[in-house]
Amino acid sequence: MRPIFIRTAPISDRKAYAVRRMNAAAQRLLHAETVAEEIQAGHWVLAWAVAAGARPSSRSAVAGVTSFGLINLH
Repeated sequence: MRPIFIRTAPISDRKAYAVRRMNAAAQRLLHAETVAEEIQAGHWVLAWAVAAGARPSSRSAVAGVTSFGLINLH
């Protein structure tokens, strides 16, 4: 059986693509005609911002550790 090779794009290409998609979502957000369209476009802006590295993910381990560090229980 022959091995399967999956080729992925370099990280810089993926980040550039994510930035382009984030900009497109931001344009949809600015030109939204309904509140529902604004909400949906806003979600995509945030999702692509995470993919581009412009915003930390709320699900990442680092973000979770940071939030625990800020909690003062006493």
